Amino acid sequence: MKDATPFFDRELSQLDHDINRLSSALGGQASNTPRSRGLRQELELARHTQQIVREIAAQAHDPAQALVTCHLRHMKALRDHAHSRNGNSYTTLRSDRWWQTLGEAQYLGELTRRFEAWLREHRQPPARPGPNGQGAGPAEGPR
Repeated sequence: MKDATPFFDRELSQLDHDINRLSSALGGQASNTPRSRGLRQELELARHTQQIVREIAAQAHDPAQALVTCHLRHMKALRDHAHSRNGNSYTTLRSDRWWQTLGEAQYLGELTRRFEAWLREHRQPPARPGPNGQGAGPAEGPR
């Protein structure tokens, strides 16, 4: 696999669709209703997620590095989520920060799983050396 751009293009396209859908829904709402506040939060989350994917997609030319970045961002999000309790592991209150870090960790975990599956699906079989030592193309299975 030489390039993972198609995977990230698909992810960004879906996020663009979600952002457009939320923006349209928000346009028809009164400004200070519970529904409009919820839509604004969803829109903010979608834009934040889009920015994360853009940062990872910048490395799509090197799929291995992009995958490492996905894993590192996921681990960082898990750490941030663990720290979002402000040291109080017994509280039942969940702050906005707690929910934001939870959503980010969940999204990055799912993105990493989908990206790994996409890489497996698009992996090119190793070239099999020909009789003169040159690559003869994809390896063939037993006959």
